[in-house]
Amino acid sequence: MKIAVKRTGLMLGLSWLVLACQPSANGSGEVEQEVSSLDKVVEVYLSLKDAFVASDQEAAQEQAQVLVASLSGVEGTEELAQGAKAIAGTSDLEEQREQFENLSDAIYKVVSKSDAVEKTLYRQYCPMAFDDKGAFWISDSDQVRNPYFGDAMLKCGSVKEVIE
Repeated sequence: MKIAVKRTGLMLGLSWLVLACQPSANGSGEVEQEVSSLDKVVEVYLSLKDAFVASDQEAAQEQAQVLVASLSGVEGTEELAQGAKAIAGTSDLEEQREQFENLSDAIYKVVSKSDAVEKTLYRQYCPMAFDDKGAFWISDSDQVRNPYFGDAMLKCGSVKEVIE
């Protein structure tokens, strides 16, 4: 009898331990999804930036459309979606670049507040963009490749912040 009670107690204890160690439905799975979703958004943003570096308005439109799709279901990205839709909605490179400035400010707000991005990013700044008003963008390299001027002033700018 004592052995049966001890065995039952041991089994109940092990059952509780197993259940307690299981990931919760909204535990780490949501964090992993948030990381992968935001990483995807950042990757598409970086491809969009590269399209502007190459002064390729068609590629910029395509990447903006991909960005809109990748933002679906990602919380706190409404401003990003608005900027991406504006870029996708025009084929004029200068208008696209103006919208890219807004998009860059919006993505900075998201990535600077989040631990969900797994790569080092660089906030870069060109003081001459938009008639010397200046503009920021995000890069995954510390080497400046200016999306606002492309080849005309490819290296104009500097790293202002490292986001880790």
